Amino acid sequence: MADRPIPLKYGARQAPAGAYIRAKDGREFLFGPGAGYDAAHVPPPPPTLAETFDEFDRLGRPENGALPVPPQSTPTAAFTRSAAAAALDTAALPVTLPARALRAAGVSGLDAVADLQADEAIQDATWLTTGEEAGDYRRRVAQERAEFPTASMAGAEFGASVGGLGVGGLAERGVALGITKVGERFKGKLYRAAADDYIGDTASFATTKAGARAYQDNPGFGGPNLYRTDIDVDESKVLDLRADSQGEQLDRLVEAAGVNHPGATTADREITQVAVYDALREKGYEWVRLYDTFPEGQESWTYIGGGVEPELQGLTFDDAAGALGVKPTTAVRGEAHEKQKKYSK
Repeated sequence: MADRPIPLKYGARQAPAGAYIRAKDGREFLFGPGAGYDAAHVPPPPPTLAETFDEFDRLGRPENGALPVPPQSTPTAAFTRSAAAAALDTAALPVTLPARALRAAGVSGLDAVADLQADEAIQDATWLTTGEEAGDYRRRVAQERAEFPTASMAGAEFGASVGGLGVGGLAERGVALGITKVGERFKGKLYRAAADDYIGDTASFATTKAGARAYQDNPGFGGPNLYRTDIDVDESKVLDLRADSQGEQLDRLVEAAGVNHPGATTADREITQVAVYDALREKGYEWVRLYDTFPEGQESWTYIGGGVEPELQGLTFDDAAGALGVKPTTAVRGEAHEKQKKYSK
C-alpha cells in the first residue's frame, strides 16, 4: 500500500517520492525530496559583471524599445548639472587646492588628488545609471551648455557658492584654470587628446582632463589617446588673449603678432597660421592662452615653439578614480569581459 500512488485532482498525484504534476501534453514531472526536486529549486547563478554592464547598454538603447536615457536637456537640467559639478569641485578644495600647490612646488605623487574633477565623476555615474557612453554624454552636455548658457552659468555660480566660494574666488586662486601661478612662473598640468605624442608647429592643450576628452571624439581634431604634460614657464613667455568675446581675442592676437587683420575668423584658428606663430616666436612667446571655440568658452593653452617642448605622458586610466581606490567604469567593464572570456573557454 505504501508503494501505491494516491491519485489527486487537477493533473497531479501523490507518491512516496513526492508529487507528480501532469502537463497538458501528458508528460509528468516529479517534485519531491529527490534529485528532481533539488534541481527544480536551485536558484539561478547571479549575473556576472559583464552581463550586468551589457544589460545597462541594452536598456539604454532606443533600438531596443527604451525611452531616451537620460531625457532631453532642459534649462533645469543644465542648472542642476552645473550646480552639482561646481559644488563638488568646491567642496573638494580643502584637499585638491593644497595638492595642486604642493605639486606646483615640485612635490611628486599628487596627480591623482590634484586632478579630481566632478565632471568626470558625474559622467561615470551617468554611465552606470543609464548606459550612456562617454562620448554621447560629453556631446549632450556640450550641447546643453550651448543651448542654455544662462542656466549653466547660474548653476555654476550657485553650486560654487554653496560649496563655500564664488566662481570669481575660484578663478582668482587658479583652481578653475588648472594652472597655478607661483611668483612670476606658471606651473601645473595640461591635457591633450591626439593620435600620438607628436608635437607639431602648434599644439593645443586643455586645463582639465574633461576638456581634453571632448577632443577624443571631435572629427578632424584631437585623437583617441589622452596625454598629460607638465609646464613650468615664465609669465613673460605666455601671451594671454583671454577676453569676453572671440572678436576681442582675435584683435589682441593680431596686435601682438603685428600682422594684418584676417577678417572673419577666431583666435584659436588664426594662431595656426605660419605668419602668426612665427611672428610671436620672434617676440619671445612660447605659449598662447585663450578661450577656445570648442567646447565653447573652454580655456586652452597652445604651444607655438621655443623653450622646453612639452613631453607627453600617455594616460591609460583615470588617475583620480585610482587615487580613491575605485577603478574607472571603462576599466571595470573591460576586466569583466576578459574574465568572462576566460571562464567561458
